[in-house]
Amino acid sequence: MSWGGGLVLTVADLTNPHFIWLVAIHSSLGRGPPALLTAQSVGSGCTTESAQRIMARVRVRGHGLPSAPTYLSAEATRREEQPSPKGRQYSMRTPLSTRNESIDLLRFIGIAMIILAHVSPPEALFQIRNFDVPLMVVVAGLSFRLSFRGEDYGQYLLKRVKRLVLPVWLFLTASFLLDFLVGHPGAVPSLQTVLLNYSLLDGAGYVWIIRVFLMVAMLAPFILSYSKSEPSHARFFALVAGIYLAYELTFLFYSPPKRFDQSQVLTSTVNSTLLYLIPYAAIFALGLRIPDLNKRQIAILAASAGMVFVAWVFFYENTSGTFIYTQGFKYPPRSYYLSYALLVTTLLWLAAPRITAFLSNQQPRAMAVILFIGQNSIWVYLWHEPFIQNISLPYLTKYLVVFSLAVLVTYLQVTLVSRYLLAKIHRQKTKTNLRLILTG
Repeated sequence: MSWGGGLVLTVADLTNPHFIWLVAIHSSLGRGPPALLTAQSVGSGCTTESAQRIMARVRVRGHGLPSAPTYLSAEATRREEQPSPKGRQYSMRTPLSTRNESIDLLRFIGIAMIILAHVSPPEALFQIRNFDVPLMVVVAGLSFRLSFRGEDYGQYLLKRVKRLVLPVWLFLTASFLLDFLVGHPGAVPSLQTVLLNYSLLDGAGYVWIIRVFLMVAMLAPFILSYSKSEPSHARFFALVAGIYLAYELTFLFYSPPKRFDQSQVLTSTVNSTLLYLIPYAAIFALGLRIPDLNKRQIAILAASAGMVFVAWVFFYENTSGTFIYTQGFKYPPRSYYLSYALLVTTLLWLAAPRITAFLSNQQPRAMAVILFIGQNSIWVYLWHEPFIQNISLPYLTKYLVVFSLAVLVTYLQVTLVSRYLLAKIHRQKTKTNLRLILTG
């Protein structure tokens, strides 16, 4: 039998057809060959002694194993050995723990680039990092695919509100109270501004991205259901591309404002929902499907995005005489902005397993910090906002200081909640809700 990562198991003289053998393997990179831990049989008539004899006949050879233990069930083994349905090629042979680390790495990169944007770096650097929000939406698709267990839609949505919206409301409430207590009269916002902030439609600069994640989350179970029901990559991507193309064509007849216009609340609300939901739902759909693609197919996806981006670069250079930055096509997102972001995102996805393997091996402490930030990205994102507003330094120094402080405060918060607050609470539902809201 063979698994990804170079691991090959050869079992000699295993002739009994009634047994399905599972060999659980633990390996640590750079610490010699993997050690066999146990074997289980499914069926009847197997004794511990016979299992030990079979174990003695197993020869293991391989390298490049993950640093953490990987356990495969008999059912997972059978799934791995079964051929893929016609028209659908799977490449999800990387162990689940490695995939999670790759996802956390991408989430770390995304939040790092978002914070970089907020310290006003030079234009060239600002452009290079301008893939962050689509990357985070793709990561949301990757994460949702792994975590969704088909729960009731209402319960799922409530959990998303607790995870995404309630932390923002807590932050907004603290901010408004602080403005009221210590701010001068001009710092106290109007009632309309307060309501628009809590509705995530306008106001504080950090709420719009939460609105995007919430809207996409509302559609996520339906997108996943269609993805599972459609085995053909060609038909799946054709539908996603068709919906997105229809969205792009609307801009031939309609030019929406870049920002929310509080004098036209209804029109601005439609612009802030539909014109963001459609393109980011399409990006989310790509995130759901990317793990099913092999490297060649992902390379084709990256090349396609790159060609669209280059075509727009030449078009705008010919019409304006200079390079046009993609930031001008972000609100709402257009193909020029999204094609660049998708190009970088797909390349990062291809590189992520090697990066995580290297860091886990060579820089485990740095990897631990990256995983913490990736797993608590929403609070790092929220905590960076007050530091951005109140620290004035050169952009690079400011970036390092703001990022470090946001991570430090998040670490203290998660530690206090996990070790002290939750330890004093006995009701499991309350613990779960506090963990959803105050960590992650």
